Amino acid sequence: MDADDAPSNAVDQAIAAADFVQTIQRDLNCLSDPDRNTRRKALERLDKLLVIESRSPAMLQIVWDETILKLVVRNLHDPVERCREAAVNMISRVVKLLAEVEQTTFLMVPAIAERTGQLPVLEHSEEIRLSLINLLNAIICQCSVESVREFSEHITRVICVTLSDSFHEIKKASCALLSRLCSRAPDVLGENADAILHALLPNILHAHSRVRSAVVSALNDVVLCGLPAGMIAQHVAPGVKAVAFDHSDAVRKVFFEYVALWLGYEPDETCPMTETKNQTAYMPLLLPLLLLGIGDDSPEISTSTLAMVYRVGEVYKHWNAHDSVQEKTWRHDSNVLPLPFETEPGYGSRLMIQRHLKQIVYDCSKDFRDWTVTTRLGAARLLQTTLVFAESHSSRHLDVLIPSLCRFLFWSLTFEKLVFAFSAVADDDVRVAQHVVKSSQILGFNNAPEHWLDLIMDSIISDRSTALQRANGLVVFAGLLYGTPNENVHEGLVIQILQGLCHANLSFDESLAVRRQLLAVLTNVVVKAGPISRVSSKEMLILLLQLQCIQDDAKLHQDAASLIETFAHVTGYESLEQLYACHTRDLIDRAILRHEEWLGNSPGRHLFEAVLKNLGHLAGSYLAEILPIIASCLKPQRDPSLRLSLLHLLDDLFETSGLESWWSSLAKEVIVSVLIPCGIWQAGKVGAAVRHAAMVAVGTYLRRGLCTQKDLNDILETGETLPVVISCLEEDFYVDTRRVTCHVMENIIRIAGNSLRDDYRVKIGAVLQKRLDDSNDGVRLGILRSLSLFLSTLPPAYPGTELKSCLSSLVLHMDDQNQQIKESVCKAVEVCAVKRPALVVEIVTEVRSKHQSSQYCDYLLTVAGSVQTADSVESAA
Repeated sequence: MDADDAPSNAVDQAIAAADFVQTIQRDLNCLSDPDRNTRRKALERLDKLLVIESRSPAMLQIVWDETILKLVVRNLHDPVERCREAAVNMISRVVKLLAEVEQTTFLMVPAIAERTGQLPVLEHSEEIRLSLINLLNAIICQCSVESVREFSEHITRVICVTLSDSFHEIKKASCALLSRLCSRAPDVLGENADAILHALLPNILHAHSRVRSAVVSALNDVVLCGLPAGMIAQHVAPGVKAVAFDHSDAVRKVFFEYVALWLGYEPDETCPMTETKNQTAYMPLLLPLLLLGIGDDSPEISTSTLAMVYRVGEVYKHWNAHDSVQEKTWRHDSNVLPLPFETEPGYGSRLMIQRHLKQIVYDCSKDFRDWTVTTRLGAARLLQTTLVFAESHSSRHLDVLIPSLCRFLFWSLTFEKLVFAFSAVADDDVRVAQHVVKSSQILGFNNAPEHWLDLIMDSIISDRSTALQRANGLVVFAGLLYGTPNENVHEGLVIQILQGLCHANLSFDESLAVRRQLLAVLTNVVVKAGPISRVSSKEMLILLLQLQCIQDDAKLHQDAASLIETFAHVTGYESLEQLYACHTRDLIDRAILRHEEWLGNSPGRHLFEAVLKNLGHLAGSYLAEILPIIASCLKPQRDPSLRLSLLHLLDDLFETSGLESWWSSLAKEVIVSVLIPCGIWQAGKVGAAVRHAAMVAVGTYLRRGLCTQKDLNDILETGETLPVVISCLEEDFYVDTRRVTCHVMENIIRIAGNSLRDDYRVKIGAVLQKRLDDSNDGVRLGILRSLSLFLSTLPPAYPGTELKSCLSSLVLHMDDQNQQIKESVCKAVEVCAVKRPALVVEIVTEVRSKHQSSQYCDYLLTVAGSVQTADSVESAA
């Protein structure tokens, strides 16, 4: 039938419709045929015929509504999937051709609801379920609003069930259907909104980004329909918060745009500003979500969100002009402000956020305690952005903000992470900490130090604070100081800060994390205060020396030393020596504080060591005062590691240039009262280690020429020194003790020279002779050096029997397997050959035939003979 022949009136259309029905009657009858293939083929033929008859829309409308529709709807429940599929496809095509679909709506919506809108779902085919949802969407688009309202319950039921479908395409189609419902009849949600939100919001976390995007879009349409504030607070705001951290930039971008729309954002700036009741109700609930976008990792999203916040703020200011105060100039510092803040934020946005500051701060404080990283990261980002807009209004909430920031770091960082908080940027916990540090910098910039100093000091020095809590507090403290404008720093503030940092709970804290963060605080004090910090130079120097004395962290030691140099330069001292000279007495007093309680790893002991090493020659006049303290710490009942560390310290101080005259005046006290008691034999490894360290220190003292011959003789006359040295020379436990004692004995013989008493010389000779048989060749070589010096300093009256015994033992070792031993013995005997040639000739001649090689014996006999000849010539002359 051509288009030109189409009926022109209702009667002709009815006749044509009847004729067409007669034509397809056979196919209509086949729709109920028991054979599945017959039913399917009938549906396919009808589909083709109806498309052809679409050239006569009026006739098609009559045939469809009065005859075909009722029969085809039955096939939606056909047990054969292909028949149901054919029926859905035919209905979908015909709906697009119809002028009005009211009758179709009346029959199809309940049928679709029956197939897909109840549990368990009757329609098992995913493809058919998808087609049914798309068909329902098309029907809603074409039917009247009254029909939509009439069947809103059916439509809502379909949406709620299909949103839980496992097929992701169905979820997207269901979101599109929901958006269609909102656009056609926004007033129908009403009591169904709660059920829809329960079905929609769980899909926010779907694995597919396109599904999440569709969900957010549908939610936007639902919210714009006008949800109660209670429903926003209970369902929407908590449910969509995760979208702010979505992995897809596209999802986050559209989400923040929708949130801005909910708050009254108008993309077209030329449009007049309008305010709805929803904007006022939604503001405290949704504003934090919008502010999260400013801290987004994507520069594009953060910049666009910031612009939307400005626009929403202008709307807020326009409709809340009565609530406005006089506009203030915005202060900013590019070193403190985070991106994307580059220009002055609009006053309206600042006013808007300041009016809701209390609630935002409370919510952030609550989220800080959450165990999930995402929640804490969101709270950190939100707080950082909020504080930029809050300006000085944040001072009203410092009692909440400061403890929250300190506690927040406790949840975010372990000691190890805290130490490297500014290098491991890939870790989410570290990212959280970085936001907290930035927030503290912004707080410091916007608030005078007098407002926050007492709060942060309490968290640092309180008796209730743990080491980790102190470290967290110091991180926040460093951030506050970093953000503080230079003009806010004055002498009184510097004094108060450094006196607080010198509190015993902090200065004696042994935590490495605490000390590293303390260095950061001191660095910021020096940078911000500059020359002003000279008013507390004593406290600054003490604190930096405490940090410098940490041996387990080379970088901390180096950084602290570097900061001392910087401090001296900044505060106008000509040199480090001048800085130390101005505070020598104070440093010494602080260094010896609580020495009765020292252990090897005590901070006080470390400070004592650092002070003495850094003072150098300036400590000379205080050595007499310090020695009794060292002696008390070296007693056997004190901590072994403390005793060893102090002995090593003394050894280093003996080497310090400029202290020679001071040490020389204290020779008897150093050796008799301090060092020799540590060499007295004590059982165990600890005693052996202490004896070794004591002998090393004695050897250094004597080698450096700090003890004169007169002082040494006086020391030996006490009768305490030589027995201890001899016992250490016979040490069985630790061979190194014997080796270093050889060095001590050598220096005693060298310094005493000819003035050594004969009885002391006999004792020394006997022990040296005995140790020639030592099991260690290193010790034997040391003994031989001492013996060579011993023989060179023999007085003429030394008993011959003692000397003969010594030489007899000595020459036996000239036949040793070790070549060095042979040569050393030969040199020692050669020294004696010059003084007692006859005795040497007698002893060497006696053993010459017993040696494997007579080389050394012949050499000694030649030397002794030459001396005898020279003596004879001299006597004859």
